[in-house]
Amino acid sequence: MRSNLLTIRTIALCIGLSLTISACDTDIPEIPNATKILGLWEMPGYGNAFLVEKNQTTEYEFTRNTCLKLGTETGRFGMTEKEINDANITFSVSNNRLHFSFLGKKEVFANNFKRLIKLPAHCESNLVKDTAVETFEHFWNTFNDYYAFNTERGVDWSERYAAVVDQISNDMTQEDLFTALSEMISSVDDGHISITSDTDDFSPESIRGIEKLIADTFPLQDDFSDIDDFTDALIEQYFSVLNNYFDTETKTEKNMTWGITKAGAGFLQINAMNGYTETDDADSTEEVAAVQVLLDKVMSDLKDTPSMIIDLRLNGGGTDAVSFAIANRFTDQRIKVMSKTARTFSGETAAMSAFIQPEGNAPILKPVVIIAGQDTASAAEIFLIAMGNLSPVTIIGKPSSGALSDVLSKELPNGWEFGLSNEVYLDQSGKSHEVTGVIPQTEVALFSIDDLENNRNSAIETALTILGF
Repeated sequence: MRSNLLTIRTIALCIGLSLTISACDTDIPEIPNATKILGLWEMPGYGNAFLVEKNQTTEYEFTRNTCLKLGTETGRFGMTEKEINDANITFSVSNNRLHFSFLGKKEVFANNFKRLIKLPAHCESNLVKDTAVETFEHFWNTFNDYYAFNTERGVDWSERYAAVVDQISNDMTQEDLFTALSEMISSVDDGHISITSDTDDFSPESIRGIEKLIADTFPLQDDFSDIDDFTDALIEQYFSVLNNYFDTETKTEKNMTWGITKAGAGFLQINAMNGYTETDDADSTEEVAAVQVLLDKVMSDLKDTPSMIIDLRLNGGGTDAVSFAIANRFTDQRIKVMSKTARTFSGETAAMSAFIQPEGNAPILKPVVIIAGQDTASAAEIFLIAMGNLSPVTIIGKPSSGALSDVLSKELPNGWEFGLSNEVYLDQSGKSHEVTGVIPQTEVALFSIDDLENNRNSAIETALTILGF
C-alpha cells in the first residue's frame, strides 16, 4: 500500500509541475485518467473508501469507530482501463478530488471522491469481525454517524443504543440478533431505513395512504373476511371509477397509463420511476432509454390536448434519472431545479446541483396538474420538486411521503444488508422536504370510500376544474 501511495503522490507532484511549466515545455505527456485514478479514495458523507490498484479495487465501509472490509473486484472502480479513460472524469488541479460519470450514462448527480493519504487506523488493524457484538456496534455506529434526519425524525441514537445493547451477546442466535437490530431502528418512521437477512427483512416505516385506508376500513365491513380480497375489490373499484372519466379506452404499458378524458384533458398516470425495461437488473441508463421510447408514444397520443393531468398518487419511486427524463419533456430551457448534500456527524458535504433541460421532439408547455399524496415517494418526490419549478404546473392532493434521500446501502460482516437515509435534497429555495413531504397547492382527498361509493374521483374532478373544464 505504501508504494502505491508513494506512486500517487509522485504522480500528483508531476502533474502540478507540468501545469506550472507547460508553457515552456509542450512535450510532457498527459497522464491518462486510468493512471491518475490509482490510489486511495473516500466518498465524503457516505462512509466508503476504495483502494484502487492496477487490476483490482478493494472497498471498505467505515465509521468513526468501526471498519468493515468488503470484497475486492476486478478493475479500477469495477471498470477496465479503457472504460476509465472514456469516462467523463474531472480531477482537481492537485488530483486530490475527482468526480465522474460514465460515458453515455444517464445520471442526475456525479460521483464525488476525495483522495486519502491512508485508511482510517481501524481499517488497518481492527476490522469488524463476524460476531454479534461487533456486528451490532458497526450497525449502530453507521446510523449514529451517517443518518441525516435525527432532528427531523426525533431520534437519539444514544438512546436507541441503550435500549438494545443489553440484549447483545456473542452466543445469541442469528434470529435474535436480527430482532435486536430491528428493534434499534424500529422507532424511526423512514421508508428508506431497512435491514435484510437471508430469511427476513424489516423496515420501520408506518403505513400510510391507501394502505392505511384499507387497514382502517377493513374491520368496518363484513362483505370480506380476507383483507387481500378486500384490497383487490377496492383497487378494482378504484380503476373502474377512474375509467368513467374517459370516452375511449386508456392505454397501459409498463408502469404508465394514458388517455384523453371526456372533458378533453390529457391524462398520464405514472405508477413507478423504474420498471420500464424487460430485465429486473437494468441500470439507470437502460431505464431512461426505455422510458424515452414510451414517452414518445405517450406525448404523440396526447399532443393535441390543451392541458394534462399527471397522476402520481400510487408512485412509490424508483430512479432519479427516470424522473428527470420525464420532467425534461416539460421544459424548453435548462433550469437548475434542486441540489443535494450528504449529511453526517461532521456536517454536510458540498451541494451538488441538478438541472432539467429540453428533451424529445417538442417541449410540452401546456398547463399541467399533478396529483400526488402520501404514497408518492422517493424519486416521485424528486419529480415533484423538478416540475414545481415550471410555471404552468400545479400540484394537488396531499403532502407526499417525505422520503426523498437515496438509500445509503451497507453490509454487515455476516452478509446481511441494511440501508439508511444520508442525503438532503433541497429545492431551489434551499428547502428540504424530507419528513414533511412536498406540500400541494390545493388539498383534495385521493382515496376515499365515499368517492368509491358515489363513483367519483375527487382528485380528477379538482384537476379538471383547475384546468378550466
